[in-house]
Amino acid sequence: LSYEYFIIDEIPFDNYCSSSNKNLVASINIKLNENLINEGITRDLIRKIQNLRKESGLKVNDRIDVYINSNDVINHAININKDYLKNEVLALNLFTGSNSGEYNIECLINNIKVRLGISINNR
Repeated sequence: LSYEYFIIDEIPFDNYCSSSNKNLVASINIKLNENLINEGITRDLIRKIQNLRKESGLKVNDRIDVYINSNDVINHAININKDYLKNEVLALNLFTGSNSGEYNIECLINNIKVRLGISINNR
């Protein structure tokens, strides 16, 4: 019997996803841990802040102050990834629990209400 006569299905273990072709099977762990969830929250915040920068007409190289007002889940993710967030959005200062900022938006991150504000700070 040749290969064409067989139907082969890979059944992944729990919390894994797999894909294959004739020569290769690849499998990855898809279970999210706390670090991955916090990193995802931070990346979503970065994307929202970058969009706010663009919509506000800021220059690409403008330094900013960032103001974020949300709950403890968002604040925890920010605290863990604070330097990364600041570096990605060119923030000199990052304030949590504040509704300040020259430009503001309200958005949802993981179904959690977040108030973002930014101000130019080109010292």
